[in-house]
Amino acid sequence: MTTSPTVLRNTGVPFLTIASGILVLYFLAKAVLIPGTAAVFSLVMGALVALAGFWWYRRSQQTSVIIDANTFTVTRAGRTESYDRSEVSGIDLSSPLEQVKFRDGSGVSLPLEGRSLVQAGILLSPRKEL
Repeated sequence: MTTSPTVLRNTGVPFLTIASGILVLYFLAKAVLIPGTAAVFSLVMGALVALAGFWWYRRSQQTSVIIDANTFTVTRAGRTESYDRSEVSGIDLSSPLEQVKFRDGSGVSLPLEGRSLVQAGILLSPRKEL
């Protein structure tokens, strides 16, 4: 059975980017309401949080999972790792660290969120033989 490769990427805004946006709004409001050095500190903290949110967004755009007939490839910020699909023993999408479990006991996390993570889990699930 041959299958054309399926490429999965994050299409939305990552959760941590949204959370950092909310924190930036908090620090800006705090800087407006509290005068003096606390306002400067809040602006500096807001800038750092905004930078972290932007970094997380760029990082999520550089990650992907390519699922082929016999292998799947995980790409994170220029680093690529390939795995054999026949070695997958189970999928646990609720696990933050090892969502794909292998027969040897090791695992790998998928750099995806939301619908693309669920789609990858369905495509990588081991086939049950009847």
